[in-house]
Amino acid sequence: MSTATYCPNCPSVSNFLDFGFSPDFEGLKTFCDKVIGDFRRTETFSRPIEETIAALMEVFKECSVEDWDGTGALPVSEDAVLDAAKLIYLLPSNMTFPMPSITAEPNGEIALEWYRGNRSIFVVSVSGKSEIIYAGLYGTNKTHGIEYFGSSLPPAIISNLKRLYSGR
Repeated sequence: MSTATYCPNCPSVSNFLDFGFSPDFEGLKTFCDKVIGDFRRTETFSRPIEETIAALMEVFKECSVEDWDGTGALPVSEDAVLDAAKLIYLLPSNMTFPMPSITAEPNGEIALEWYRGNRSIFVVSVSGKSEIIYAGLYGTNKTHGIEYFGSSLPPAIISNLKRLYSGR
């Protein structure tokens, strides 16, 4: 299994050099500044995302062994952590809801929880099998379901987060 890592000194779209020697350099630099400028600004993850990923890694460190809770819990897998990290990075940056709390579940899944108060909560669980299991409680209303998790966040997850934080 391969694991992606951050490399601050590696060349990438967001690490494009500000100088060059070929005749095409100025055109390429202009293109990168115009088209990729927004990506550069959003690629630098905000403090809450960094803290949430750190919390995810701490949960993985503590819960990646058999019986981590003393009652027979299954270990959290690397695949579950990768799905959780992907979900965190795919959360819309233009929304006004906080980052989730991260917990391990006894079945080996990772849970991401948004809590607004009594009877106002939304939880998603990932197991590393490209699916999101979710449940929400909004006052007396409830919702739950399973969504395929590919390269984008399923609309049901976004709409439930909006529902939680819009007060509906």
